[in-house]
Amino acid sequence: MIKDKLDSNSSKIKKVLKYTYMYGASRTLIKVKGHYHMQKEHEIFSKNIIKTKEKKVGIIGCGNHAFTDIAYFLRKNRGNIVGSSMDIDENKAISLAKEYKAYHYSTDVSKMLKDENIKLIYIVSNHATHTPYAIDALKNNKDVFIEKPISINMEQYVDLVKAVRSSKNSVYAGYNRPFSPAIKEIREHISNSSITLNCFIVGHKLPDDHWYRKPSEGSRVVGNLGHWIDLSVHLIMSRELLPKSFEITLLSANKKHKDDDFVVTIKTEFDDLIVLTFSTRSDPFEGVMENINFQNENIIANIENFTKMTIWNDTQKSIKKYIPKDAGHENSVLQPFNKNKRDWRELEWSTFIMLKIEEMLQNNIKNINFNIEDEIDKLI
Repeated sequence: MIKDKLDSNSSKIKKVLKYTYMYGASRTLIKVKGHYHMQKEHEIFSKNIIKTKEKKVGIIGCGNHAFTDIAYFLRKNRGNIVGSSMDIDENKAISLAKEYKAYHYSTDVSKMLKDENIKLIYIVSNHATHTPYAIDALKNNKDVFIEKPISINMEQYVDLVKAVRSSKNSVYAGYNRPFSPAIKEIREHISNSSITLNCFIVGHKLPDDHWYRKPSEGSRVVGNLGHWIDLSVHLIMSRELLPKSFEITLLSANKKHKDDDFVVTIKTEFDDLIVLTFSTRSDPFEGVMENINFQNENIIANIENFTKMTIWNDTQKSIKKYIPKDAGHENSVLQPFNKNKRDWRELEWSTFIMLKIEEMLQNNIKNINFNIEDEIDKLI
């Protein structure tokens, strides 16, 4: 028992040291705080925080990601602008409010929606609630940042797209990889020629009772692979000409959980070829790991876990290192403040494709073809 405890403590120390190298000291510290934040109970909240117009951000869903990423990057770049926190677990709402000096917390979202001081809401709750919370926020004249996925099924997708298209408020999505420096540099070189993209992702090995496995939350296509589907769509839509025809195949190699250990291929009429492999054979010590290979005309690039990129431009070769690791999380969170808003059409397309793959997975379909504009027009 003592040996097991020592081994566990040694592993935690190694992880902290590795994270310090990868992310820097301050980000690692907040990740450690986030671990304890998720376990806190019966927090005591001091209500002496003054309500000011600067505290204009509300956060719905106060789990680990909200605590260690969303709120952290907001405070780092904009100061203590979080004014209100909401979570169905009151302890988490209080813990986040205390750490980031919010003036209000609640388990009732209507209080945040009615607060005229709150202008921008980050939705970081469980997947199934992203769309309804976003629609309610838009109805209450709030700008909205929706963490991925923005919808988990076609019914939600239709409702959200209609709401966004009819709203005057700004809507942002939490797909971060398009905001990474590596992807930004690749995008600068993209021509109208065909694109080949291969993403090999090692995801977390989840227990059977993990909330990601609840049917009501969507599969890991929605919860995980959506990141790389969105990245693929972002790159193919960076050209002047847009593909319309998509052919998609899906193959799963896991008999127990078909949304673990599977591969998706996407082909377009422009001869684009995208291969997304999602593997969960064991739990990655450093968190989700990914290796991305890209080719477009004379440009060849390899991204190693967003810590290093090697790029060849014909005969020229350059190597970029990103320390701390930069998969675009910070710039994604700051979209509303940097006026770096993505074209909403990209998000409509990537979410539609993601949900078509989700339907393939749930119905054991191995191959589909569709014209994306025709299909979206039929829905909306």
